[in-house]
Amino acid sequence: GINDLDEVAPSITSGATAVAIDENSGAGQIVYTATSDDSADVSGGVTYSLAAGSDAALSIDSATGAVSLSTDPDFETQAQYNFTVVATDVAGNAGQQPVTLDINDLDEVAPVLLSIDSSVANQTVTLTYDEALSETAVPDIADFSVKQNASELTITAVSVVGDKVILGLSEAPPSGPLQVTYTGELIQDIAGNVGPQFTQIIVSDGYLRGVEIYADENNDGVADPDELLEGVTSNAQGEIILEGDLASKNLIMTSGVNMDSGAINEFSLSAPAGYGVVNPITTLVKSIINNSAGATSTEDAEALVIDSLGLQLDSEGGGLSGYDPISDQSEDALANRVVTAQVASILAVAASSGEDEAASEAAQQAVLDNLVATIETAAPLVLDSDSVAELLTNDDGESLVNVELLVELGSAVDQLSEVDSLDDIVAVQAALTDKIAPDAPSLDLSDETDSGVKGDF
Repeated sequence: GINDLDEVAPSITSGATAVAIDENSGAGQIVYTATSDDSADVSGGVTYSLAAGSDAALSIDSATGAVSLSTDPDFETQAQYNFTVVATDVAGNAGQQPVTLDINDLDEVAPVLLSIDSSVANQTVTLTYDEALSETAVPDIADFSVKQNASELTITAVSVVGDKVILGLSEAPPSGPLQVTYTGELIQDIAGNVGPQFTQIIVSDGYLRGVEIYADENNDGVADPDELLEGVTSNAQGEIILEGDLASKNLIMTSGVNMDSGAINEFSLSAPAGYGVVNPITTLVKSIINNSAGATSTEDAEALVIDSLGLQLDSEGGGLSGYDPISDQSEDALANRVVTAQVASILAVAASSGEDEAASEAAQQAVLDNLVATIETAAPLVLDSDSVAELLTNDDGESLVNVELLVELGSAVDQLSEVDSLDDIVAVQAALTDKIAPDAPSLDLSDETDSGVKGDF
C-alpha cells in the first residue's frame, strides 16, 4: 500500500488585523490569538511561531498561538506593530499570516489655561482653558486664592462650565491685575488629564507686556540664556501665569514694553522666590538678600527697603511680597509710586549706559550695589539730582553715564518728587526714555497676543 504523508500546510484561520488597543493599556497583554486548520491532510498537530522580521516587542505561545506585547503601548512612540504568524505541522509544512496591530491615540495632554478674566458685574473670576473640562470634578474653594495688592478676595463658589472654571466672589473684584493661585488637583479634561497647579503674578514698572522670564537656577542674579522659560510671558496688565513650582523659583525678568509709556524696558527686574509681584522695589529686596549671600532674611530685607524709601503700606497687606504700586488706591499711593518710578528711572539709565549686554548688566549691578549699600545703613534714602550722581558711579568712583544724561536723570528724579498725579509720573518717565534711547523702535503688540500664558506670543 501507499502511505499517506502529510503534505499540506496548515491554513491560518485568524485574521490579518488584530483588534486595536489603547495606548497606555499596559505591558504584557495578549493582543492577538492565532488559530489554524490542518485538516486538509494527515495532522499531528501544529506549533506557532513568529516569522523573522516581526516586531521584537511581540512573542507568541507556541501551543496556544497567543501573541503578547511586552511593552506598554504608546501611540506617539509606535502607532502600529507588524508581525507574521507561522503555523507549522509535525511534517514541517508551514502556513503564514501577516498581521497588523494598531494603537489607539488617546488624549494624554493636560488642559492648558489660556486666560484669567474678572467681571465686576458678575462678581466672578473666570479661568478659560483650551478644551472642555470635566464638570463632575469640581475643585474646592480652598484650592484657590485671589488677591489684589496683597488683599485677599473672598471666594464663595466654584463651578465648571464647558472650558471654564468660574470663581464666585463675595463682592465685585477691583479693576486691575489679580494675583491668582490654584493648588488643587481636580481641574481635568473629559479624558481625565489633570490640569497643572499655577500662580499668576504681576510684573510692573508700569505694567510690562511681553517680558522674557528666566528661572535663576544657579542663583547668581544673572539671566543666563539656558535659564529662559520658553513661551512664558506677560500680558498687557503685566500678568504672568506660572505653572507647577515655577512661582517658587528665583525669577529674573527682562525686556517687555511699558504699557503706560510705550517704552521698551531697559533693565532687569527680580524678586525673592514666592513673591506675587515683581517691580523695581522687589528688585532692591532681592539685591539685599543676594549681596548678603542669603544671610539677610526676606523679612529683614523688606523692612530695610520700606524704612529707607519711606514707603507707606497697609498694615494688613502682607509687606512687599504682594504690593503692587500701580493698583494701590490708598492715600499713600502717589508717594509710593513716585519712589518706585525714581528707582526705575535710575536703573533704566544705568542699564542703557553699557555698550553691550554685559556692560549694561554690570552697570545696573553697580547701581544696585550702591543703592543697597545706602539702604543697609538704615538711613533714609533721598533720591534727587545730587544723590543720583553718587549712585551712578563704579567702584573707582567714575560716573557710569555722560554728564548730559546724568543731568537729564537728575532733572527727572527731581520732577518726580513734585508730581501731582500718576499721569505726571508717566509723562516724566516717557520724556526720560526719549533721552535714553531717542531712536529706539516702537514695538507693536496686538490685543490678541501675549495673554500671559505659555505658547501665546
